[in-house]
Amino acid sequence: MKAEELRIGNIVGATIAGKIHGDLEPFVIESGIDIGNAKCFFPLELYEKWLFNFGFESIPESPISKRYIHRESYIMITCFSDIVFWVHRAGAHPETGIHAQHVHTLQNACFLMSDVELKLPEKINK
Repeated sequence: MKAEELRIGNIVGATIAGKIHGDLEPFVIESGIDIGNAKCFFPLELYEKWLFNFGFESIPESPISKRYIHRESYIMITCFSDIVFWVHRAGAHPETGIHAQHVHTLQNACFLMSDVELKLPEKINK
């Protein structure tokens, strides 16, 4: 599996009949049938709010980057700008990790590195 592929449990943007109408609503792929309808899914851009929704905590330490850690998986994210996220194991150099631009890529990268599924709480911050 590659980090950018879709799999059950991924969160993507869902549309009606493949057409985008305003903001995409988060949709959790729950079965292989959902994946078969992938033409109706669009990647959701990864922003800081998603990290907090998944349980990441901010680590105030570096003046040139923002850092976040997910304590259950021991996965760290280093953000050099608001749109460049590197997902890596805590203690490793950020560029040894996976560049994540979309929510499902973050989910898959964390699963590949730690076997921990990133899931949203029932109430999320949109």
